[in-house]
Amino acid sequence: MNQLEYKESIRQQTQKEFDIASKARNAALDFSKEPEIYIATDVEEKVEGLLQIDGLSDLIRKIRKNTEVEEEVAFKLIEELVKLEPDREIAADNAIRASLAYLTQGSVAAPLEGIAKVTIRRNPDNTEYLSVYYAGPIRAAGGTAEALSVVMSDFTRKCLGLSKFKPTQDEVRRYIEEINWYHRRVHLQYKPTESEIETIIRNVPICLNGEPTEKLEVSNYRDLPRVETNRLRGGMCLVLAEGIAQKAPKLHKRLKPLEKKFGLDWSWIDGLLAQKKAASKKIEVEIPEHEWISDITEEDAASLGKIIDKAVDKGEDWAKQLLEEPKDAPQHAKYLNEVPAGRPVFSFPSSKGGFTLRYGRTRATGYAAVAVNPALMYILNEFIAVGTQIRLEFPGKAAIVTPCDTINGPTVLLDSGEVLQINTTEEAIELRDKTTKIIQLGDLLISVGDFIENNHPLPPASYCEEWWAKQILEKNPEEESRAVKRPYSTPSFKEACSLSEKYKIPLHPKYIFLWKNISKKGLGHLSTALEQSPKSGDIILKNTRELKILLEELCVFHKISGENIVINEHSEALRYQINPGKETTENIKNSPHKSSLKIINDLCKTEIMDRIPTTIGARMGRPEKAKPRKMVPAVHALFPTGGRKGRIRDLRKTIEKTPSVLMDVAKFYCRSCNRSEMYPKCSVCDSSTELIATCPRCKRATQKEKCPVCKIPPTAHERKMVNIKSIFEKAANKIGNPELPPVKGILGMGSRNKIPEPLEKGMLRALHDVYPFKDGTIRFDSTNAPLTHFTPYEIGLSLKKLKELGYTQDRFGKEIKNTSQEIELKPQDIVLSNHEDNPAGEYLLRISKFVDDLLVKYYGLPPYYNAKTGKDMVGCHVIALAPHTSTGIIGRVIGFTSARVGYAHPCFHDAKRRDCDGDEDAVMLLLDAFLNFSRELLPDRRGGRMDAPLVVTSELNPLEIDDEVYDLDIVEEYSLKFYESTNWTTDPSSVNMKRVRDVVNDENPFTGWGFTHDTSDIGRGVHFNIYSTGQMIEKLEKQMDLAERISAVNENTVAEKIIQSHFLPDIKGNLRKFSKQKVRCTKCNTKYRRPPLSGTCRNCDGNLTLTVHRGSIEKYLGISKDLIKKYNLSTYLEQEINALDKNILSLFGVKEQKSLNKFTSSLSA
Repeated sequence: MNQLEYKESIRQQTQKEFDIASKARNAALDFSKEPEIYIATDVEEKVEGLLQIDGLSDLIRKIRKNTEVEEEVAFKLIEELVKLEPDREIAADNAIRASLAYLTQGSVAAPLEGIAKVTIRRNPDNTEYLSVYYAGPIRAAGGTAEALSVVMSDFTRKCLGLSKFKPTQDEVRRYIEEINWYHRRVHLQYKPTESEIETIIRNVPICLNGEPTEKLEVSNYRDLPRVETNRLRGGMCLVLAEGIAQKAPKLHKRLKPLEKKFGLDWSWIDGLLAQKKAASKKIEVEIPEHEWISDITEEDAASLGKIIDKAVDKGEDWAKQLLEEPKDAPQHAKYLNEVPAGRPVFSFPSSKGGFTLRYGRTRATGYAAVAVNPALMYILNEFIAVGTQIRLEFPGKAAIVTPCDTINGPTVLLDSGEVLQINTTEEAIELRDKTTKIIQLGDLLISVGDFIENNHPLPPASYCEEWWAKQILEKNPEEESRAVKRPYSTPSFKEACSLSEKYKIPLHPKYIFLWKNISKKGLGHLSTALEQSPKSGDIILKNTRELKILLEELCVFHKISGENIVINEHSEALRYQINPGKETTENIKNSPHKSSLKIINDLCKTEIMDRIPTTIGARMGRPEKAKPRKMVPAVHALFPTGGRKGRIRDLRKTIEKTPSVLMDVAKFYCRSCNRSEMYPKCSVCDSSTELIATCPRCKRATQKEKCPVCKIPPTAHERKMVNIKSIFEKAANKIGNPELPPVKGILGMGSRNKIPEPLEKGMLRALHDVYPFKDGTIRFDSTNAPLTHFTPYEIGLSLKKLKELGYTQDRFGKEIKNTSQEIELKPQDIVLSNHEDNPAGEYLLRISKFVDDLLVKYYGLPPYYNAKTGKDMVGCHVIALAPHTSTGIIGRVIGFTSARVGYAHPCFHDAKRRDCDGDEDAVMLLLDAFLNFSRELLPDRRGGRMDAPLVVTSELNPLEIDDEVYDLDIVEEYSLKFYESTNWTTDPSSVNMKRVRDVVNDENPFTGWGFTHDTSDIGRGVHFNIYSTGQMIEKLEKQMDLAERISAVNENTVAEKIIQSHFLPDIKGNLRKFSKQKVRCTKCNTKYRRPPLSGTCRNCDGNLTLTVHRGSIEKYLGISKDLIKKYNLSTYLEQEINALDKNILSLFGVKEQKSLNKFTSSLSA
């Protein structure tokens, strides 16, 4: 099946399932008579489907015919939309949302949820200006898009002929105060200075406004006439700080070519950039004399920008350099700012014994995914599993871990004294309980593309097998040794020496020791000891503490026999490099070098490379995940139970207690029966009903957005008594009166019109033990992992089924004859987790049976899936969706892995606006989504339309996805030039290597991708992170045990950071919450700021209890004291913990102790 046939098969299957859902929906048993998910094939249709503006896709296509620059398309789209709508506020609203939706490829929910409203208001001089109200979900757009939305708003203002926003001094100070408070309470990735904030507010031509998102109010500059709230406006803070201020350099680059063409004046951005550079004292250019140059930081940004602009136009280098973004040194230790309890630190920053940086990519790494030898997963007490997120020192903030069994595993010290490297999982499982010290963690495989994407310098590469092989092949491309051909098998020491001497290249990396780790004195001591050893065969040395430590730090493999150290495997290599003898010892002593590595190179006739020049620090982040998505608490039906007389959600128990319940539900009217209904279809005559919206104030019926008299939005729901017993019995009768398990409902509807879901759906879900999300879809969540190639064996696929799915050739173009051949993954095919804890195959099977029962028993249609086992779900189509978006992409399940991850093509993840740094996304059966998703179920609150499949893309177009994946390298090998060029000053953009961006315009962009390192099985290794089980105290004990055994970690520092970053904030935070807590009803969960005078719940007469208890405050107090004592931590930390202990005692008193009589009586009872 070629790419065109594959695309067509996806399209046909999508249409087939859409037609089935359309036929079912046409029976008028749902909220709408057709499926409510908009199917899009390109960006234009995604934007139209997201915003629901008819004709928008055609308009964008018309503009794109003559325009290639994305920002220019957005500008011209604004021009056209403003002309189409006479109401200026509606026109501005449509234009800004549409331009932002286009710039974000119609994928994220920010255009819908991130902009609350757009209004036209007046300045003190009576001129009109544009005010854009941002909301919290604008974050989903990303900083650059946030900033561009302001530019688009400015152009909209210009098209409408409005004046600029003119802030008062008090308003400017209000912005400054608000940003400072927001950063303190919520945190900003970038906090601008007060000068930057003032510059931005005084120069941005529109009013950056926002709806209140935080309960906290400002202290000063309250009750300003043009600011409707005293609370913090989170959306505005994000756009100003993380948008305009942080992304000013990108904004300058993207806006400058179009600024004059579209009549905008944003030259002040140049002034802002120059001022930031001057303030940071990073100006490294000579600036010609100007009157204003006396103090750039005090100059008006707009005037400064105009001067710089003119200089740039004249081609003056100083001005161009002044606008260049300063390259700050990477802050590598950030990953240790927080060390949560139970999540171990694997290595301190660039520490001896840490992860060895190895450049390369497997078929399951890249795009923020790295690889380790699966043996390490067991040696690290199973704190790393396939899919576990680790926080990294560099190149990015985080990545997930996948296995690669062709790179180096950990070097360990056993309780017997033996030192060896463990490279197989079988050996790791056998030896993990005998491991007393992890001397070296082994390789961490990171793709070059991750360094390019993060714009991180390329640190020196480890001297590895592929580099050594490249050196030989450069001199003799015809060399036949297996050691120079992938997967680079290890040659014997004799062959390695022969090849190195023949081609005059360094010794093979497997036989190089870590000479840089020991001192010159230590090298001399080792040489002296070797003088007494045999000249051939095993090296036998007297076991002294100093000598043992030296050999461990060198990673020389050895054993202990009696009172002797026996070196067998590395004996020849050690003799070869150090050439034992008195002359050697004397040469070491007299050497002018301080570095042991340089001394060794003087002694050895073959060059000895620094095998590990770069190590990487890391700690555990989030554990991997693969399980069904459930609401909290889990429900079966989005049907209200009332919830006032207790927290009973079981509908059967509810009707036994109260057959009729007062609830807030939709107000439909049946004209045939002249009666009120709560569903779109009359329960008496089966005719369609009409939704009645009335003004909540004057009760006037209206179909408009606002009441024509009261100017407030109407509501289409009412509080009334509903006989849920009758509804329950009728629904059960319709599906055949099966023996139902408990059917859990919700307390009340949170949607706008409060239309309940048909109860039959909930009953059928309960029968099949599946659970809906807020929008009616059933979902399975899993951690994202990239995959470009697979073998049928590792995903449980037979050759017969493989060919049915359209796979006929392996990645080399050969016919597929066995299940171990590597095959290129088609871009919309996915592999789900079948881990025994929560197998996706079984859950999809249950969903399919629910859908089949729904078709037969509720809609009166034939079943569709007819699946018998989880394997029958191979080939089914799903929608994949990320939580911060409203646009999903259709995929096809082709197999299952034992790991708790969801493997998919990197471009597939990118189409969801995701990378693979630990995020998790959902999949839902396509037909289930078409049948059961409804906008009418979505919560009526800010962000309610996020994480909902409003739109789905049926075709993955690499030109219409985020460019984050474009830097993924897709070569079979890295060049010798690349390895030799790596150093801390190497600019990643200078790397000449085939990447995704080089093939996106090809006819078949998803074929011909390569990878540098093989792995036998993408599911090999640990599948369930130990962090996901047990009590916190157990996890902490294992975390500290690991810290004590890893040589790259200081356990004292870890203990201190756990207390400082986890325990102390938790204790203080809960103390603060205790003083501000509410009381809660134990029966119906109603919360009160102050206890009712009656002492019981006003709703149900239930007992009241506190929401914060003593136990939650002091749960980490005892553990903190134990850590301080065991690891001898600072006196200051001890005093801080003791002070908190005294505060808790003064608040609660000493815990009551039982008397002897009470104690003995409790025992006898």
